[in-house]
Parts: sequence; C-alpha cells; structure tokens
Amino acid sequence: MAKAKETRFLVTLPGGGKLRGDAAASYLRMRADGMPAGGVDVFYRSLAKQTELYHLFLEGKGNLAAKPSPNAPHVRGMAMDLHTGGKGPYSPSEAHVWLSKGGHGELKPQPGEQLRSHTYGWWRTVPSERWHFGYSAEGDTKRAADLKARLQLLGFDTVADFQRDQGLKVDGKDGPATWQALLAVTGASGAVTMKPAALKFRFGHSGFTPDDADPGAARGTWLATKLGCSVYALTGVPESVRDAIRDALGGQTEWRVYPIGNTTVLWNAAKWLHTGRADVSFADAEPAGAVRAQLTSRSNGRSLDVIAVQARAVTGFAAPADAEVGQQGDLTMALKALRRAKVPTILAGDVGGGAASVLTAVGFNRASNEVPDDPGRQVWLSPGIAVRTATPFADPTVLAAWRMQLTLPRP
Repeated sequence: MAKAKETRFLVTLPGGGKLRGDAAASYLRMRADGMPAGGVDVFYRSLAKQTELYHLFLEGKGNLAAKPSPNAPHVRGMAMDLHTGGKGPYSPSEAHVWLSKGGHGELKPQPGEQLRSHTYGWWRTVPSERWHFGYSAEGDTKRAADLKARLQLLGFDTVADFQRDQGLKVDGKDGPATWQALLAVTGASGAVTMKPAALKFRFGHSGFTPDDADPGAARGTWLATKLGCSVYALTGVPESVRDAIRDALGGQTEWRVYPIGNTTVLWNAAKWLHTGRADVSFADAEPAGAVRAQLTSRSNGRSLDVIAVQARAVTGFAAPADAEVGQQGDLTMALKALRRAKVPTILAGDVGGGAASVLTAVGFNRASNEVPDDPGRQVWLSPGIAVRTATPFADPTVLAAWRMQLTLPRP
C-alpha cells in the first residue's frame, strides 16, 4: 500500500513521538504553556502499524482501530492518544488532565464540551474514546501569533519569503511543510534554537562639523529624515550635541549611545540589544579614540560589532610628516583592543591617513567612496557583511555621510 504523502512533513518531538509539522507546533505551544511532559501513548502511527491494529480489532483481539488509510488521523500525524487507563478505571496522565480542563476528561466526549485543548486546535473526535485528540488547524487560535513570532525571529516579513528562502513551494500558506521547516530552523523544543536567516538593516555614518549655533536637534532631524537607519557611527558630536540628536530621534528610552570623546555609536534599542562595550583612547589631550558597541538584533538574534573611530588630528603630532604613521599606529591599537575574532564588524569614522593598508591587512573591505576634501572619513566592513546599497549624502553641517543597506548573510 502506498505510503501516506503527509508523512514527509513529520517532526520528531522532545522525548520521542512524531506529529505533522503544524500539529507538532501546536503540541509545542501547549507544552510551553504548561502542559506536562509525557502521558501520550500514541502520536504518529505508520500505515503498516495501523493495518496491524485494525486486523487485531477485526479478530476481536484489540481495541477499536480506524480502517487503514493514508488519511487516518494517526497515519497523517494529526492525532494523539493520551493515557487514561484505557477502558478501565480513569487513571489519567497529567497531560490528559491539563488538556481536559473545562470538561469531564473521565467521560467520553460530551456534546458542547469546552476543553482547554480546543484553544490549541485539539478536539476529542472519536465518540467512544476519551483519550483520543485530533488536531484541526481551523480551531487553533494560537497558531497565527506563533507563526508571526517565528518569522520575525528569522527576519522574514511573510510566509512566502520564508518559503522562497527554504526552497519550498511558494504559496504564502502556513501548511505542514512550512511548519516542518519552521520548526527545523527555530527548534522543536519549544525554546527557540537559533539558526537565523539573513539579517537586513540600515547603517549610517556621519561626520559632523563643529557648529555652536546648532545644539544638535537639527542634526538629529537630518539623520532621521535623510538616513533613517537603526544604528549609526557618528563623529564630531560632543555630549550636548549627542544628547540633542538622541532626543530628536526619539529620546533616551528608544535610542542608546556608547561614546568616547566626540565619537559615538548610536542605535535604536527597539531593534538592537546591546551586550557589551569597550573603548580605547588615542591621546589624553584631545577627543580622539575608538569605541565598540556589541549589538544583537532583537528580530532574529544575529550579532555584530560597530566601532566608531576618531583619529588624532594632524596637529596632534610633533610634525605633519609623523601624522600618517601615528594614525596608522592608533588604528592598529584600536583593532587590537576592540576587534573580536569571527564577529561581523563595521568600522566607521575618521580613520586617518594610511588606513587602507592597516585595515585590508586584517581582512576589512572598504564600503564607502573617498571624500576628496576629507579622505580619512570612511566605512569599512569585515568579511561576513554584504553591501546592498551605499548612498553618500551632503549637507553644510556634514563633513561626510553615508546610508548603507547591509546584510548579514545566513551563517
């Protein structure tokens, strides 16, 4: 007899047993909401096993069993039998008690009963069996929220986007094949195991000019309207200007900063979780140095480092001829102190003269065009970060600015 087509969508559950992808997701939601582990005698059953049990039933040697068919609930992975003591005295598993809350689990299915299991799409569908629960997607009120959360976790806007990424049939429907794939990449344990998809985001860099007439609010508005990024590396922003920029963008609750001197990493806290910082100063007498912010995407768990740099000015050296060598030394020191091996990293700011030889030597790639009047202001990316677009911006208060649409590819 032909194998049931639906079995290719089965998911193995914690502790053993299998269910079809969408039914498995519902079972995991129940477990996450407090359903005790264990207590299920049967989940998926092969067609061969169903045939064997049916013949035993016909011979009077076994319990009632559905006629063998690829569409039988257990064969499809759409049913489970809870331990209740069978036809003897009611001795239920804790799982059966949990599912049956709101009704009479010790009795056979009753007309109009309202069980806790119904919220998750599980119904007692066999009139003679108090232990049998079948899954119906139409009755699962928790399914849509779980789907949205898992897609968001992986960085996808739609089911179709996820299907396309996974090589599935693209129909935009969350069928069993889609749920099987979702559980495969987000974990079948209920607690998500990260195997995230690519992360797309906007990064902005701006080197501002000193302007005592502008306390920073106008610059914050300019960043919001022109660049519109979720994370920035900024230079030329003393504390008062930095605070005004942050207030203009949305305030301290929404936007966080890691500064050193007049240089800062600024990010949207609703989109990025900060997990650490470090900094290094190039000279005590002036606001020159570098700061690293360790950020993790709240949407899918991908992490990266952002390093903002302000090189020492040429006037900070004994002779102009010493500046390039000195700035290279500062940048080398910053990389040694701040760069973390194997962590995707953005490095941006006024990196000084001769930066290319230092950065290319450790694998960084330049993502920004050179600014003729100020060649030290640049954006560099470590391997593992792809540039989709890089757009320069000009403004009287800006020495150089870029908006970049970046991607952290699937690991």
